[in-house]
This record gives sequence, C-alpha cells and structure tokens, in this order.
Amino acid sequence: MQHWDIHLQDPPSENEDNQKKKSLRQKISQSKLGTVLKFNKTPRLIIQDFEGLLEYSSIQSGDSLLSINKHVIDPRTTTAQDARSFMNECVEKEGVLNIVTENPHGEDVLINVTVIKPRRDMNYNELGLVVWNWPYLCVRQINEGSIFEHTPIQEMDQIAAINDIDCSKMRTKAFAQCVLELPVELTITLIRRKHRYTGSFK
Repeated sequence: MQHWDIHLQDPPSENEDNQKKKSLRQKISQSKLGTVLKFNKTPRLIIQDFEGLLEYSSIQSGDSLLSINKHVIDPRTTTAQDARSFMNECVEKEGVLNIVTENPHGEDVLINVTVIKPRRDMNYNELGLVVWNWPYLCVRQINEGSIFEHTPIQEMDQIAAINDIDCSKMRTKAFAQCVLELPVELTITLIRRKHRYTGSFK
C-alpha cells in the first residue's frame, strides 16, 4: 500500500470548553432560540493534517472524525493516538480503511467515506456498491462482502463527488468508469438530508 498519514487532535478538555461556551449557552437557552436549538455535547477528534493517499480525498483540516471502519470513535474513551493506531490495525488486518468525517458547520450531513481498494484494477461490479440515478446519482444497494459494507453509507444517500469529481450530473456508467480509472484510494462524498418534518437524517 502506498504512503498515507493523518494527524488527529484531541478535543478541548471539558473544563476549557465549558468556560468558553457556558456564558453563551446560558444566554441562548433562556431565549426562544434555545427551545429549538439542540447542542451536540459529544466531543470529536479533529483532523489536523494528512498526507499521501489521503491528499486525494475530500477530507479537510478541521473536520470531525466520526468513525473508522464503522467503529464510532468517542474521544472520551479513545485518544487521538489510539485512533491513529487503530487505523493501522484496520489496514493490516482487514485490508480496508474507511474514515468517516463530518463538517460540523453543514446544515445537511456531508459525509466523506474513504476506502482503499485491495487491488488497483478493482472494477465497479467488484466494488459491491450499486448506484443509480433517481433522479440524481445515489446509493441503491450495498452488496454483501462489499468494501463499503462496514461504512455508514445508507441506501438513498446522494453521491455528491468521488475523489473531488463532481457527480451532480454523472450517470451510472460514468461512475463505473471512474471507479476503474481512479487510484487505490477512493473517497465518496455523500449528502444525507434532514427529513422535512422530523429533522431526522435517516
């Protein structure tokens, strides 16, 4: 496998974070706005920097790390160093590395799923990710044994890009060609929109 590396940052300590936000939270919680806003109290590891194969991905410095090979990463039990070591274990033992990040400032969930193809010549059918246009390019099915099987990709997720190639007007045949021609590292950027009434992302 080609060279890759990633640098993670532990979230601020609870005391430090609370000192900065306590005053603001108190003001908002007492206002009408506070009744509709829900603060995410779950801390996240932060992507500081990356190099090698990951430079071809859509991961950006400042993104929150959500999961590695479908294992949710909780900084309350996993440090930045632990998470980095776990990435190495996934590559060595499973041969696949799935890194899921989130832009905390997005209104809809924007997910980057990064996988490493076991073989450079792996084609679309072997990928095990079935896509279709309905009407935009989206996930139709994830086959059993797919390298995407252990990622949080869900049916009907919209595929916004693959390795920064815009998929907004892409057809399924063009997507299959991209999979074949792109290098071993694949990053699929997905948009998961909130339900209009429930606010759920599922």
